[in-house]
Amino acid sequence: MQRRSVRADMKKEKLRIIRKKVNARVVQMDGIDGFACYLSPSARKGKTIIGLNVEALLASVVVKDFTVKDLPYIVADSIMHEIIHALEDWARVQFSNKKVDKLIAEYRKHYAKEAQEKATVMPDV
Repeated sequence: MQRRSVRADMKKEKLRIIRKKVNARVVQMDGIDGFACYLSPSARKGKTIIGLNVEALLASVVVKDFTVKDLPYIVADSIMHEIIHALEDWARVQFSNKKVDKLIAEYRKHYAKEAQEKATVMPDV
């Protein structure tokens, strides 16, 4: 009888976690290591902060690590990476850069293929 009760309690806890909303806020945090960071001890409460190092992003354009046209994609990748870490924390699973990088690579591959399939090729004018 007690075993069934423990399972029921675990199921209720999982449903409680899943039902919680997750709110993420991106704030400028120049001076941090890297382009972005996940900074919230309260992700399990549904609140998280993603720090974005705008200074480092712009400096990378100045020293030509990438171009201004690449900037939106670098920012999006950086934010997406940290959001996944926030979701790992929220779901109470171990952080894994390897899993996050793999997921982002699969995302890029999928949407690059989809973009090619839907693209309209314009003849040279």
